[in-house]
Amino acid sequence: MKEGGISTQAIGQIGQVRFRELLCGHNHEQAAYNRLLLETHECVVAPTLGSIVPNWLLIVPRLSVVSFRQWQAITCMNPVWLVGEILSELEIEAEQAIWFEHGPSAEGSPVGCGIDHAHLHLLVDAPFSFDQMVSSAAKNSRVEWRRSTSWEAYDSISAESSYLVGGTPVEAVFAEHVESVGSQFYRRVVARLAGKPHQWNYRTHAHLENVRRTISAFNGRRALAAAL
Repeated sequence: MKEGGISTQAIGQIGQVRFRELLCGHNHEQAAYNRLLLETHECVVAPTLGSIVPNWLLIVPRLSVVSFRQWQAITCMNPVWLVGEILSELEIEAEQAIWFEHGPSAEGSPVGCGIDHAHLHLLVDAPFSFDQMVSSAAKNSRVEWRRSTSWEAYDSISAESSYLVGGTPVEAVFAEHVESVGSQFYRRVVARLAGKPHQWNYRTHAHLENVRRTISAFNGRRALAAAL
């Protein structure tokens, strides 16, 4: 079976390789969703397989960690600062961006969405607001959500717990001990808000057209919004 030009078998292998193809850097040989668009502070930025909406980016550290909470502990850099640096390099206005992460506490957790390597999602010009995303997340989960400034969010998360976190460059929400939500939680939220409630699973819905739209929106390091 194929979805959008990619075999189900190939999609299923994405978790096994842990972004190996993306991080190896051979851009001319890569699938569209492994196209390196930017590299900064030992992290790469690429489109994402299963891009339910266009202008959906992944931020992936070269450091082998399962979450950006672990990345922060090792590098002493706040992931929200990293998001700000990427937005600045791509000339994207802060109000255009929503970011989120599924943070497992260990390898093999369903919270990690089948990929035991940290990756932070960045949406630009999403067809919904951050408040709408927060409301949908709260409605469709049974975990305790807390609000904070974006800068304080990762410092508020225990190093030992699994977590969900999402925000803008200004504000954030997060929840800990979230194994009960299962895999790809935020993808399910985005799919509902985008009017595609059954197309959330990157293993069965590659959304390659949106991947291609994301790539074509780039021209060097200009903002996505400016290029569209």
